[in-house]
Amino acid sequence: MTARRNSEGPIPVPEHIADLKPYKPGRPINEVAREKGLTRIVKLASNENPLGPSPKAVSAIEKTVNQLHRYVDPGAPQLVEALSEQLGRSPGQIICGHGTDSLLSCAINAFMDKGEHLLTAEGTFIGIYVSAQKLGHELKLIPLKNWGFDLDAIADGIDERTRIVYLANPNNPTGTMFTADAFESFMTRVPDN
Repeated sequence: MTARRNSEGPIPVPEHIADLKPYKPGRPINEVAREKGLTRIVKLASNENPLGPSPKAVSAIEKTVNQLHRYVDPGAPQLVEALSEQLGRSPGQIICGHGTDSLLSCAINAFMDKGEHLLTAEGTFIGIYVSAQKLGHELKLIPLKNWGFDLDAIADGIDERTRIVYLANPNNPTGTMFTADAFESFMTRVPDN
C-alpha cells in the first residue's frame, strides 16, 4: 500500500484515498431562488423527486418516528420478504441497502480481491468509479459508443483479472439503454466466474 502524509497531520493516508475528489453538489435551491427571484424550482441534476416524498413513505415514517432511537436490522427482513413475494424471487436473491453507493461498495468488498479489476464504461454513474477507487481497486474503462454501453467491446475487455462488470441500464448520466436481447447476448460471452 502506497501512503503519503496527510497535509492536515502526521497520519499517512493511502494514496487511493488521498486522490479521491470531493463531491461538488449543485447550488442549493434557496440560493438560486433568492438570486433569480423564483418561487418554484425543479432540480433535476441531483436525482431529486420534484413531487416530494411519497405520502405512503411519510405515513410509514410518522408511524415509526418514536422508534428512531433503535437500531434497525440492516438486512431489512420484512422488506426482503415483501419483495421476494412480489417479484417471485428467493429472499437470498435480494439485497437491500442505503442507496446505490452503499450497495456498490458492498458488492466490491464482497467479490473483489487485490489485483482484480472492475470493468465498465467511461461516462457512466460516477458512484462506481468512486466506490472502486476508495476501496483501492483498479477500474478498466471501455469507451461509450453513441453515448451508450458498447456491450461487444466490454465483452472483449473481460480477461482473467476481471471480477465485476458494471452495466447501468439506463445509463446515468447519458440516459441511453440497451435491450434485453442485447443483454442476453452479452451474458453468453461472460464467463461463469
